[in-house]
Amino acid sequence: MMGVMTLALSVFSIVPFAICLAKRFAVARVITHLVDEYSSNADGASSGGMDTDIGSVNFWGTVNDALRDDVSNLPPPDNDKVAWLAHAMLIFFIVSLCLLALYAICSALLMYGAIKGHRWLMLPWIVCTFAFLLAYLAGMCLSLWLVGLKVISLLLFFAALVEIVIGFYLWLCVISLFQILGSADFRGQGWEMRPRFSTKYNGVPQSEE
Repeated sequence: MMGVMTLALSVFSIVPFAICLAKRFAVARVITHLVDEYSSNADGASSGGMDTDIGSVNFWGTVNDALRDDVSNLPPPDNDKVAWLAHAMLIFFIVSLCLLALYAICSALLMYGAIKGHRWLMLPWIVCTFAFLLAYLAGMCLSLWLVGLKVISLLLFFAALVEIVIGFYLWLCVISLFQILGSADFRGQGWEMRPRFSTKYNGVPQSEE
């Protein structure tokens, strides 16, 4: 089950990451425009000249214009900030695609190892999943520190924490199978995945009168 879930997660995550990699200059232009817009709004609000509530309107307006290919308000592709961000996104998305492909291979090894009883084939998935859970937790803590203690940031952090706890429990389930396959009772014996209970069905019992 965990192998199928993480394999599907890796495969379906590769598609949007590949699209962002191909469209990295467009994404960099949108992000640069948003950063500049929010910075100007923050300066205007501090001097009493602008309302900070306009930030959400500008955000969704910029995203909507980008989806409609209206890039007249965006900075040019040769802008220094856009070029630097596009280069950083190139490295980030290439590394992310490599990690997703590696995780897909680890998921396939997990499924094969669980079916055939080869416990060491499950070890790459165990190590990668634990590293991803730690990275996810560190990223959420960093985001909370950068954004600050706000209601929406605390809610998102709590939701991410629930996901990490569930993921850690499922990770422990795979650890349990890894330990069972290495125990003395299973060492050197054939391994077969079968239901815990019998599913034989002999029909509705007939009573004789």
